[in-house]
Formats: sequence, structure tokens, C-alpha cells
Amino acid sequence: MDLLSQLSFGAPWLLTGLLALPVIWLLLRVTPPAPRPQIFPPLRLLTGLVNEEETPAKTPWWLLLLRLVAAALLILALADPILGRGLVPPTPGPLVLVVDNGWTAADGWSERARAITDLLHGAGDRPVVLLPTASTPPTNLLNAGEAERLARGLQPMPWPGDRITTMAALARWKLKAPSIIWLSDGIEDGNANKFLAALKARGPVTLLMPQRGALGLLPPARDGSGFTVVAIRPAGGRAADVEAAALGTGGETLSAASLHFRTGSGRAEGHLTLPLEVRNRVQRLALRGQDSAGAVQLLDTGNVRRRAGIVAISGGEQSLLADSYYLDKALSPYAETSKGTVTNLLSQHVSVLVLADVGRIAGDDEPKIADFVKNGGILIRFAGEHVAQGADALVPVPLRVGERYLNGAMAWGQPQHLGAFGPDSPFNGLGIAEDVTVSRQVLAEPSAELNGHVWARLSDGTPLVTARRQGQGWIILFHTAASPGWSTLPLSGLYVDMLRRLLALAGGAPAESLAGLTTLPPVSVLDGFGHQGAPGGEVMPIAAKDFVKTEVSHLHPPGLYGAQGIESALNTLKSNDALLPLPALNVERRAYGSIDAKALEPYLLLGGALLLLLDTLASLLLRGHFPRRLFTGA
Repeated sequence: MDLLSQLSFGAPWLLTGLLALPVIWLLLRVTPPAPRPQIFPPLRLLTGLVNEEETPAKTPWWLLLLRLVAAALLILALADPILGRGLVPPTPGPLVLVVDNGWTAADGWSERARAITDLLHGAGDRPVVLLPTASTPPTNLLNAGEAERLARGLQPMPWPGDRITTMAALARWKLKAPSIIWLSDGIEDGNANKFLAALKARGPVTLLMPQRGALGLLPPARDGSGFTVVAIRPAGGRAADVEAAALGTGGETLSAASLHFRTGSGRAEGHLTLPLEVRNRVQRLALRGQDSAGAVQLLDTGNVRRRAGIVAISGGEQSLLADSYYLDKALSPYAETSKGTVTNLLSQHVSVLVLADVGRIAGDDEPKIADFVKNGGILIRFAGEHVAQGADALVPVPLRVGERYLNGAMAWGQPQHLGAFGPDSPFNGLGIAEDVTVSRQVLAEPSAELNGHVWARLSDGTPLVTARRQGQGWIILFHTAASPGWSTLPLSGLYVDMLRRLLALAGGAPAESLAGLTTLPPVSVLDGFGHQGAPGGEVMPIAAKDFVKTEVSHLHPPGLYGAQGIESALNTLKSNDALLPLPALNVERRAYGSIDAKALEPYLLLGGALLLLLDTLASLLLRGHFPRRLFTGA
């Protein structure tokens, strides 16, 4: 009796088909099996022929029973029998399944999917409300079959869940005596207590918890030998090891390192060591064995580190006044920087050569640099007191001798702000900081061709950055100094962004492609499992000036944005993110896998199919289609 009390049916009305079993029995009983054909010999041999076998006039009782049992099993299977009710209380109210399906639920999603299926099997004919926290929920009540079809299509999203929005969705339902089961990811988002209170206000709540918490990978820190990587998890767990890997464009492993979580710790750190040439082939960093968007860090084209050489004269020994100090700080996150003479740096095969306040290039260095630019090198020059006294021919435009003062008693005017970048400038789309001012600059000689060489201007229209294509390379001049003596530009983030755009020229990116990056369209995106694919139609471009502060969402999933070959990476986790475990909530907790509801439908269908197979074999035997010696051994 205990076993029968645990038996329920998802479609009990189909059990009425059992009433048809007597009719099936009568039909089978009055319908004899097909006669077995007998090939007669010539008439002269019929004398004395004794037929030892006769075709039965009715179906044997054992075959009738076989067919009736097979029909009964099929009817029972279609009624969707469930043994045990698991976590679903035997109440008539609707079943509400709240499913955390953000990226933190991706690893181990299969056990969540099984739990949803088991819960829906145990729902019987009760209405169901399915509420995912990271995707749009259905707007109408569902039966168990409809809910199961929708649940099969439910997937983890590559962004965090939004429990506050889910609370608002739940509030729109007018439910009487619901049973609520929260399939959680075990991660605190700052709203867990408020969320649970909203659920408990509706009805009794059961919380399902994963056996282990999610793991994430923070943005790497680049250094001269590779990447420093940090993995995070909810604090309080046991000691564990996880492997981080650097992967190439084809998914090949270029380097790997083991990260160790100490007991109770939520962070593990390691280092991936790669030479520069191999490092430039890295497309992503990932935690092995963790299928989630948060366990992946995509790298943008800034990861392809160019070799940049710096030749600086101004600043002396005081580092905070030296041009080379500010240039190195701005370039080092995206390039391998070194300092020295022109000859020494060119021998190191640099892609970018930066000359800070070098007025006239001495001796045979000038033809060497000209050849470097002609073959695709990028020459970036900065003004200063030496440049103001006169420059050589390796400048984008002719310069006036002397400098323009915009501050002090003898100044021509007040310090100037930056003007808007033009639509043809590689800096187009970068946000202009209002607090950046220029107090000294070197002016260009006016000419009809000047406007075609200007990439940035001051608010009064005078050039701040000019450029000229020469051979396969570029000559670029900042008309102010590389250090803060002439402007506040080197103290701003815009300084870094401008130099980063110029580094992209060294990678072969056309200047017109950079000019078009006012908005960054999606190139590829990650799904919740961290797999990269083409973006859907709902994914929106991101304004270049807002890219750094953009959070991942359904409109902006993690992925690569920009133009092909000069993409910027938007990742699920940022440097200051952390994973926190759910607090000690006052609610019944169960682990995934503890649901004991068992669907009997597949077993009954299998049993019915086997019985029908036996029926077919028996019918063929009775009709004489099998040689008797197979069964008699004669």
C-alpha cells in the first residue's frame, strides 16, 4: 500500500483506456490467426498422408494474454505515471518554479534541468508558473506538459540573474495557495533575503542548493612575461585546485597553470608564462572544466602587444617630470616598451617608435627612421622645447619656430580645451575629458593641405595632433609635450586611449576603420556556457565612449565588439567583482539530486514494446514462417 500511495499520474484521464481491454479481448478471441499455407504434393502422393498439425481455429489463450498486457502497459505509459512526489506538496494550488539561470548556474546545469523535469512530473495536473531570473518569464499559467516543453528550452544566460525583476513578475500573479520551489545558484546578489521574503509572502518555499558554488575568472594583469590570473569562488569552501589556460584562436592550449584555493578562501592566483610571440596569439583565458561565461576572459586586440621604443630628451633624472615616464605608463599595458637610442631600438624590431621632444634627428638616424616608416613602422613624435626650436623633415606638416603660450602674464590667451574629434580621425568616438587643457603648443604652418592632416584640434581650431601617411607607415605628431609641463592631457585616461588607438595602426588597422568606431557593433558573443558564436538580432552596439562602463545584459552580452580585427572585449566579470554564498536563509533546504520522483513512462513503454515484439515472433511461428527444427532441434 505504501508503494501505491506514492503513485500518481500526469494524465490520469487516459486511464479510461483500460476499460477498452475487455473489448480488445473479445476482438482478439473471435478473430482467429491467419491460416498457415500448406503446399500439397502431387495427388499420387496424397495416399496415406497424415497431417500431424492443424491450424488452430482461435487465438491461443497465452497469446491473448500477451496482447492484453502489452495494451495495458501502453495505456498506463500514456497516462504519465510518477512514483513518488518528490518535493511537490500534494496541494491543489499552482506550482511555482523560480529558476536562477544566470551565468552562475551554467556549471552543473544538467542537474538543474533534471530537477525541473522531476518537479514537473510530480506536479500532476496542477497549473505551473515558471520564473527564470535571467530571462523573460512566460506570461500565462502553464500545465505540466507546456512547462516541460518550455523548460527544455531554458538555458543559462551569460549575465547575472535579476531577482528584483523576478519579484516584480511574481507580484503580477494572483495565485492562491501556491507551492514555491526556488532552484537557486547558491550565490548572493545582495537581494536574497528580500527575495525570499517576497516568495514566503506567497506561500511555503523550498530552496534547492547546488553541491558546489560557481567559479569565475577575473580580468588578467599583463606583465613582461605573461598574464597574472585570479579565479574566484564563494568563500568558505574546502581547499581545491583549478587550472587556468591560455587558448589560441583555434582553441589550442598555449599555456596552463594550476591555481590553488586555500580552505575558506574565495581567491586563487597564478601566472601564465608565455613569450611575446605566443602571447600575441592568445584569444581567451579560461578555467578548465568550468562551462560558464564567467569562467572566460576574452582578450581584445589590445592584447596583441606591439614592441614600442621610446627616445626621450626632456625631463632629466626626475621621473615625474620625464616624458618617458608618462609614455611608459600609458603604453605598457598594451605594448612591450623599451628605452634607448634610435639605432638600438630599431635593432630590436620595434613596431612603434616614439620620439619625445626630439627636435632634429641626428646623423644617419634620420634615414633609418624614414626607412622604418616606409616599411610599415609607426613614428609618434611629441613637441617640446627642442622641437619648438626647429624640426627635421620627418614631421607630418611644416611647423612654425617657437611655441605658443596659453598661460601666464605673456600668454596669448587662456589654456584651451580639446575640440571634438572629426569623423575622419582615428580618435573619433573617444570621450573628451572636460578637464583636459593645453597651455603650450607648437603651431603648424597654415596651408591648403593642413586640414587633411589634422586628427585632433583644440577648441580654438589649432592642431593638437597631425599625421601623414608615408609608404606603408605613419608619421604622427602631438603638438604638445608628452609630460604634464605643457598640458594636462598626460594625466588623463584620454591620453592612454589615444595612444592605444595609434598602437592599432601598427597592427595594420586602417585609420578609416578606427575613425568609424564611434559605436562598437557586436562581432561575436558568448552564451551562458562560455561558447563563442555569432550575435543575434537583439544584441545592440555600444557607444565607444561608454564601452568601459557597460555592464553585460541581454542587450549587451559578453563578447567582442568593434570592427573585424580591432575588437574590444566585453566580459562578464570585472576586476572588482566577487562571489558571495547565499546567507543562512530561514527556509527548508534541499540539494539537487535529492528529488525522489521517478517517471515510469519509459519503463512501461519499453515493456510494452518488448511484449509486442514477442507477439510478432509468436504469430510468425504459428503461421509456419519459422522452420520447426529451429525449435525442436530435429
